[in-house]
Amino acid sequence: MAKKKDGSESNLGLIITLVIFVLLTIILGVTTYMGFSAQEEKDKAVAKMKQEKDDAEARATWGYAKTRILRAIIDGKHAPGDDAARTALEKQQIDSGTFPAAAKQSDKDDFVGYTKALAPTWDAGKSTAPPKTLEQILREKDQRIEAEKARARVAEEKAAREKRDREEAELEAEKTITSLKNAMEDVKKRALEDRKTDLAALSDQGDTLRKENEEYQKLRDKYAEAEKMLNRLEAQNKKLVAELADAKRALRTVSEERDTKELQLVKALEQLGKPRDAIEDAVKDARYAQLIREWKKDWKIVELDRKGSMVYINLGSADRLVPQLTFSIHGVGLDGQLNPQSKGTLEVVRVLGSNLALARITSERESASFKKDPIVRGDRLFNPAWDPDRKRHVAIAGLADLGGEGIDNTEDLRRMLNRQNIEVDAYIDVSDEKAPRLEGRGITSKTDYLILADALDAINHPKANDKTYMAAYQKLEREMKAKAVENGVTVIPLRRYLDMVGYTPPKVFKPIQGR
Repeated sequence: MAKKKDGSESNLGLIITLVIFVLLTIILGVTTYMGFSAQEEKDKAVAKMKQEKDDAEARATWGYAKTRILRAIIDGKHAPGDDAARTALEKQQIDSGTFPAAAKQSDKDDFVGYTKALAPTWDAGKSTAPPKTLEQILREKDQRIEAEKARARVAEEKAAREKRDREEAELEAEKTITSLKNAMEDVKKRALEDRKTDLAALSDQGDTLRKENEEYQKLRDKYAEAEKMLNRLEAQNKKLVAELADAKRALRTVSEERDTKELQLVKALEQLGKPRDAIEDAVKDARYAQLIREWKKDWKIVELDRKGSMVYINLGSADRLVPQLTFSIHGVGLDGQLNPQSKGTLEVVRVLGSNLALARITSERESASFKKDPIVRGDRLFNPAWDPDRKRHVAIAGLADLGGEGIDNTEDLRRMLNRQNIEVDAYIDVSDEKAPRLEGRGITSKTDYLILADALDAINHPKANDKTYMAAYQKLEREMKAKAVENGVTVIPLRRYLDMVGYTPPKVFKPIQGR
């Protein structure tokens, strides 16, 4: 029994030990599980707090960036420690969607649209600041508003004045209408009285009216006869127009025959050893003399001032006269034709009326200046290159040395011709150093004169010694002369042309040595 008792006690201890072990194991498992669970909650809390911190920092960075950008747009100022470059970089990143702090911001799109609306021309990639701040824009807008207000005030004042003027005009019109009504009443009364008188005299005018009807019938017969005469005259006019066209063609043929004979004469005289230039000058002088003999215009000097330096001429606005137009002055022979030798030249200063202008004497021949053949009232004006009824046309072969100083004045000559309503159809341009070239539409049958100007070497042109350039220049001159002959154009030397139109080149005073 004692043994059984001992064995039972041993088993009981073992059972108690096992129970205690199981309980301890359960407690340890529970505590271990609870420890791991608490750590996981702690990690989650830490991660959440870190995310909240990052979000807060992103919101703060986003807020600071927006503040800096808005301040740059509004007034262009920056907080201490900030700079324009950083602000521009943040705006560029925000506009392009690469700014990290803007990734989770719900208002980023609205902010981008807002900044573009406030500063539409600010490209942050190219400029660290907008072209104009909002303050500047608002200030300019306020200035424009004030200006518009000022203009509105002026307009209101003007409208008020116009209203007053209109009311006064309406009042005056009412007075006038009243006066006219009264006058009309008086007229009606007088008309009634006159009607009675006219009715009484009407019977006496019956005979007169019948006589007038008879006269009217006679006039109608005469009108019918005149209409027949007009038809005959129109037929004669058509015939005369056709004859004139034939005459023009015949004149062109004669001109061509004349040029041919002149060319044959030149060649014949060249064979006899005569200088070609002298022969051509003689031919051209003969043509000039022919123009003088055929001159029929009654342009003349009508009065001189006391000093004899200013004159009045019988040309004006009705003749489309313009200032700076020039003429040569000629006396009149016993045969009524102009004397070939001019007395001098004049230039129009001012147009005074439809047929009156003031002109200045620009040069006088020795015979005129010494009073042997002075310029007097009635002397005629000569300038066949100007026509008040149509534009004249010329061409210039060569370069123009107007003052005899060895200087190219071709541009001045062209301007002078333009003032005289003369169009230059063709001229030689030597502005290109590589080769001269012909400018203009070219010589045609409408060209009136070919002006022979100076050669390259005569004006000391830098290309005068360049044989290639000179050959090309001379070729253009020859082509222009041939074209003039082909189209029946009158060829005239520059000096003779200037004398003909009464142009006097400006005097050039050379400085005295030592001064």
